[in-house]
Amino acid sequence: SPVFSPFKINGKTAVTLMWIMGLLSGITVVSNLGYQKYYQPDLLVPIIEKVSENKPVLIATTHRSLAQTGEMMGIAKQLKDSNSHINAQFLLIPENQKYDTATKKLIEEIQQLPRPFDLWLTNFRTVEKNTLTVPSCIPNTQTLLGVDGYEYKVFHCDN
Repeated sequence: SPVFSPFKINGKTAVTLMWIMGLLSGITVVSNLGYQKYYQPDLLVPIIEKVSENKPVLIATTHRSLAQTGEMMGIAKQLKDSNSHINAQFLLIPENQKYDTATKKLIEEIQQLPRPFDLWLTNFRTVEKNTLTVPSCIPNTQTLLGVDGYEYKVFHCDN
């Protein structure tokens, strides 16, 4: 027995409707209307440019999955797309949830960098949560805007 359908659609019309729906959904994703990323590097990069206007920056995060890689790639792409004057380096440190090896690795890495530079810790997860100190670097005391997807701390590493 034939299935009752209130719409009389032939195969050609069905294919055309699927193409139109696919095009519309693609447009909503590309224009950030339908599937927004939870992280917003377009809001973070202007803050980096303002705070670290004439210094090189090291942007560091702890790495647990490809999500952190995507977050860092988002910042790098935004710096490139906005023709930013910021000279940035990136550091991904494997996260160990039992021992705070990430902080030790960070300190080892920054000891080798020429000064001055600004250290931006973005979504940097450590065992010692809010008590992180970085030798020979001073925490930024300015109140900075929050950015969805990025918890960040800034340190000024001079001499």
